[in-house]
Amino acid sequence: MASSNRIPSELNASIKELFKRKGRILLKCPVRMETKSERTENKVLVFTAFRLYIVAAKIPSKIELQFNYVEIYSIESKKSNQLRLLIGERIYTVFSLDTESSDVDVMIGHIGTMIKNIFPSTLLGDIVRKIDVVPPERLKQLYDSIESGAKMDIGPCGGFSKQYACMCDCLGLPYREEVAWDVDTIYLSHDTKELVLHDFDHLEVRDLVPIIAALEHNTWFTKLRVSNIKLTSDANEQILVVLRRNVALEAIYFDNTGIKGDFVHKMSMALIANSQTSLHTIDLSNNLIEDKGLLVSLFFFISNFVSFWFGFAFVVGSMSVARLWV
Repeated sequence: MASSNRIPSELNASIKELFKRKGRILLKCPVRMETKSERTENKVLVFTAFRLYIVAAKIPSKIELQFNYVEIYSIESKKSNQLRLLIGERIYTVFSLDTESSDVDVMIGHIGTMIKNIFPSTLLGDIVRKIDVVPPERLKQLYDSIESGAKMDIGPCGGFSKQYACMCDCLGLPYREEVAWDVDTIYLSHDTKELVLHDFDHLEVRDLVPIIAALEHNTWFTKLRVSNIKLTSDANEQILVVLRRNVALEAIYFDNTGIKGDFVHKMSMALIANSQTSLHTIDLSNNLIEDKGLLVSLFFFISNFVSFWFGFAFVVGSMSVARLWV
């Protein structure tokens, strides 16, 4: 395991004990981390399949910070021994202990490889919005290493079960084996590309949130059917995230879900923010949305803004499908 040989044996043992129930450790790197006072402190970065942990270099070991890889907004390394991560609104800067080592490249490569294993059909830059590594030759070597290190097997339904597990970890919600089994087995055997939330209505409503979140970068499913389910605000918010980022969904069905006009407005804003959306059909029928004029105006606004859409089906109440070709 890279760099672990430079971690004192007692500290190494303490970290292993700490992570017995947190998943298999894939990489450990001792670093110096910048603090608010512009000083540095000894830490150990611990990497698992979905998560990066910052551990104090003390005994007994203690986790100080932790992040899911999808929370990383940018990766920067302008010196071979420096790594800077933007997560949320905070920047974390660490330095390898040995200025001549390749530890920083190993850490960046591991993050990239894990992300590609989870989202094999998605460009790394679509997950981590900014990657700034100099010189360019070094960045190219890292990309080559990530591509060669990632597993070639995408998995059933575009790797949905891995993406679902990742989102359960990210959102701090329990992973349900039956969800992965249903998708990997039943959905795959029927070659269906429509994800129906009613198939999981035996679960708690909150358990639907990571199922929805798994669609954010999934390229297998082209339809999402929410029909006849009253979602929580967290689930609705996750749908908006999916609409802002997903490039494969072509149709979504919200009929008889109890949604209100404010959600429809947020949905339109999410779609406008997604220049790569493939969506052409939205069903909002059997919802008590009073301001039909607002909905129609939003429909035209979206259609005109996203000019490459082939068509947009808009269903409201008892209205028939209206299709606009642009």
